[in-house]
Amino acid sequence: MAQPLEQFEGKYEILTKIGEGGMGAVYKVCHRLLDEVRVIKVMRHQVEDKEDVQERFTREARIAVKLRHPNIAQMYDFAIDEAGTAFIVMEFVDGITLQTVLKQAGTPELGLTLEIAQQALQALFHLHKKGIVHRDISPDNLMLTRDDMDEPRIKLIDLGIAKTVAGGQNLTATGIFLGKIRYASPEQFSSQGDAPIDHRADLYSFAVVLYELLTGVHPVKGESFSRLIAGHLFEPPLDFDISDPDKTIPEQLRKVVLKALAKPVEDRFEDANSFRSHLLSLQKAHPWSAEALNHALAPAAVEKLERAPRPGSTQDRINRQFLGGAATPPPLESVAPVRGRTRATEVRPVPADQTQVDALVAAAGHLAELDLWQEAKLQLGSALKLQPDHSGALRLMAEIEEAKTRAREVAEAVSVVEGLIEKGDLEEAERHLGMALQRLAGAT
Repeated sequence: MAQPLEQFEGKYEILTKIGEGGMGAVYKVCHRLLDEVRVIKVMRHQVEDKEDVQERFTREARIAVKLRHPNIAQMYDFAIDEAGTAFIVMEFVDGITLQTVLKQAGTPELGLTLEIAQQALQALFHLHKKGIVHRDISPDNLMLTRDDMDEPRIKLIDLGIAKTVAGGQNLTATGIFLGKIRYASPEQFSSQGDAPIDHRADLYSFAVVLYELLTGVHPVKGESFSRLIAGHLFEPPLDFDISDPDKTIPEQLRKVVLKALAKPVEDRFEDANSFRSHLLSLQKAHPWSAEALNHALAPAAVEKLERAPRPGSTQDRINRQFLGGAATPPPLESVAPVRGRTRATEVRPVPADQTQVDALVAAAGHLAELDLWQEAKLQLGSALKLQPDHSGALRLMAEIEEAKTRAREVAEAVSVVEGLIEKGDLEEAERHLGMALQRLAGAT
């Protein structure tokens, strides 16, 4: 599978790779005929021979195709080729994750946080009505964008480990943990695998997210895996008097969040709609503002920087197929670009002067800070073509390669630690994590 996107070349223009995860890679593409930006998720080649992963990937598509809701990313197409490579074509969300909002803009204004919460809970209520538990509600699976009226819109993404409650094979075998420990509900840590997991697990996880949006801190104390698990299972959430000493969060809202964070599932809200109804009265007193939305989405401007395709990429083969080897022509001036689209052909020539070179390097530095290393390298490549001996560009290029190496080592360490957690060996997992941190600290 040297070229995993070959079967889509006639239909889609490959714009860029968005990222990679445990199951595969995600690409930003444009439908050539409809001129619409979409996302293709491709199963990772290394796991194609694992039947349980393939089945989980297939299940994601079967679940997603049933869902039609403005707060859930829409799936358009699904395919598995003869080699067993699986693809999902989904809606492109022109926005940023709540994780990025917190990292780059800090905690949103109270009114915007309440708007985010009520939309996210609408998505969960729709999901739960279909008999589906997401099991991985976290800030990086909720995206903030704008709708056609320039109002905030939340999109729930990535149903890769959702479980159909009504039936079907349970791919989470006894002792296997799915999800993120920082946001998992207490019942997800059952070592015997006999604790019931229903829609209220998602309500707990979202309450953790909401607590972070309100305070900027996590409600469960501790950084190690064992401490986090113990916190979810036995310890009360971090007192709001500590995380919100100035009492900016209304007492009624504090009570709502704490109810959703209850350890016993029966003490939480009955469903997402009940959770949401307790927020609506507060929302009337604290409406969201355009200024707050602009501030929260400010980091998304980085995504608008224009990108060029990599040499020898799938884009080159598309050009040869449709244009006889010529580069993709720039769009006509009378045609407005698709919102969020960043065609490589829209890049304008850069004059070879010091100001422009320095601007490219500065943009690359900003992208590198956001861990958008491939995009940063593209900017640096343009700068070095104009000025091959630019010391800042050369230094940043070396730093990016070093960061990528560290990230790869971290991913390998996480894989080992997660495997130990799945086996229930938390002490060994914590030991391996400590060793990895020491090794990485020594390399910096």
